[in-house]
Amino acid sequence: MDCDDADPYRALYCSDGVADWTALDVLPQALSSTAAVLDPGNQRLLVYGGQSYHEVSDVLYEYDLSTTSWAALSPGGVDPGARLAASAVFDEADSRLWFFGGQEYNALSDEVFTLDAAVVGSESWTLLPVASRAPDPRLGAATVLDIPGDRMLVIGGQGYHGLLDDVWALDLTTTTAASWTELAPSGTAPERAFSAAVYDPNYDVVYLLGGETYHALADDPQCLDLSGSTPTWSSLTTTGDTLPPLAGASAVWADDFGGALVHGGATYHQLSSTSYLLQPTDNCQVEVTALISSGDDPGPAVNASMIWNPSDAVGVLLGGESYYRLNDNVTEVVP
Repeated sequence: MDCDDADPYRALYCSDGVADWTALDVLPQALSSTAAVLDPGNQRLLVYGGQSYHEVSDVLYEYDLSTTSWAALSPGGVDPGARLAASAVFDEADSRLWFFGGQEYNALSDEVFTLDAAVVGSESWTLLPVASRAPDPRLGAATVLDIPGDRMLVIGGQGYHGLLDDVWALDLTTTTAASWTELAPSGTAPERAFSAAVYDPNYDVVYLLGGETYHALADDPQCLDLSGSTPTWSSLTTTGDTLPPLAGASAVWADDFGGALVHGGATYHQLSSTSYLLQPTDNCQVEVTALISSGDDPGPAVNASMIWNPSDAVGVLLGGESYYRLNDNVTEVVP
């Protein structure tokens, strides 16, 4: 896409159509399905839980971006315990990680925890009581941070009795209890799990990409428009390159490039190692560019975590699953 085509929301940088990868480090252990966020005030990544080779992790790791070093943290309070495929966002205004749901060893969770991360070395977990109706237990929900709305949005996922199509908003301004609101969007709600989701702040929409439906992979990307008085589901119109059906892909809003960066996932017959840049051309319309890989290509990655670091204008990909193994790589990418 020509940068001028992005008007009125011009990107700071223009993509050259290449995903330029640089190996940054390795995880303390190989993990997939972690809850990973950027703590920008303390210039660190926080990585919790996930699936390792022999167990579900209950460790909170910190990656210091300035010293490029890992540390296992020991926060106070009651932690979520072993958990994978949970929902997590970081509220920069309050220096707080919000954590919901996921799979324990033999159960799904509907609990909400917060981690006070304001002071390095003095982090503390809190299990919040539920102030109102709450989502059913689930894993693999699509999750985004809606900054203008001060809320975490949780979309669909896998519950005890099947796939879910509901949309819930968790109020991030209430830190003494979990205050949920179930949204009632118009349109046809997509029923799926392990989709990639990205919030586009320019158009106030959520892109829902791929995922698992019953007996098939979702090949119809969706758009949740939050800009009106009533949220609305519609198909996401795509032009440019073809975005294949993918489950367990990683995605993040790359604000510096004015679009969504997507990597990896599983297709029907193979794992994907391709990266895509989705740049909006209008409300619920994007142009898709399949990026050419260069540098330290991390290869296929399913259920990896991806974070955007605006300080360096790079995406950071952590862990995930490859063929017959778990990944421990931490890799930066410039789209």
